[in-house]
Amino acid sequence: MRKYWIDAPSRARVEYGYDLIEGLGLFPETAELAAAFAPANDRLLQALRRRDDADFALPSQRARLRVRDYEYDQAVRGLSRAVELADGGRRGAIHDLIFGSGYGQLVKAAGAAQVGRAERFQSWFAEIADGRVEKLREEWRPKLQAAVDGLRQAAAAQQAAADAAAQARVAEEAAAVEHDLAVEKVFGEIRARLPKDAARQAAIVPKPAGGSSRRSAPKAAPEDAAAPRP
Repeated sequence: MRKYWIDAPSRARVEYGYDLIEGLGLFPETAELAAAFAPANDRLLQALRRRDDADFALPSQRARLRVRDYEYDQAVRGLSRAVELADGGRRGAIHDLIFGSGYGQLVKAAGAAQVGRAERFQSWFAEIADGRVEKLREEWRPKLQAAVDGLRQAAAAQQAAADAAAQARVAEEAAAVEHDLAVEKVFGEIRARLPKDAARQAAIVPKPAGGSSRRSAPKAAPEDAAAPRP
C-alpha cells in the first residue's frame, strides 16, 4: 500500500482521501474505517479552502495599497507645485522650509515602507511655525491628511491579509500532518482486518496520482557502488 508522494499538495491528498474512503466503504470488513477516516479528510479540505480564501484576498489588498501609495505621491507632488507658485514660480525659501532639499525622499519608498515617512512629514507640515505656510496649510493639510490616512489604512489591511494567509497556511500544514497520520492508521487497520489478502488491499487503497513516492528509495551502501574501471 502506498500513500501520496511526499510533496503532494493538499488537493491531491484530499482527492486521495475520497478515493480511499470509497474503497473502504465497499468491503464489509473495512466499511467502518471509512467513517473513522472521513473527518480527517474533511478537516484538510476545509483548511485548504480557508487557505485559498486567504490567499485570494491578498491581490486586492496589494492593488489597494498601490493606489493609495500613488495618491499619497500625487498629494506630495501637488503640494510641492503649490509651494513653488507661492514662492513665485520656483523653488524658493518656502519650498526649502517645507521640503528641505526636495520631496524626492518623501516619495522614494513604496507601499507599507512609505507609511512612517509619510506620517512624519504630515506632522512636520502641520506644526511648521511660519506665517508664510498658513495659507498653504489651510488648503493642503486636509488633502495630505486624507492621502496619509488612506496609505496607512491600506498598509494595515494588506498586513492583516498577509497575516491571515500565513495563519491559514500553518493550519493547512497541521491538517495535512493529521491527514498523513490518519492514512497510516487506516493502512494498519486494513492489514489487520485483511491479513495476507494483498488483492483486496490493493482494491481498497488507491494508487498515488503521480510524483515521487511517500517513502524515498534507500541509498546504496558504499560497497554496493560499482567499482571504477581502471
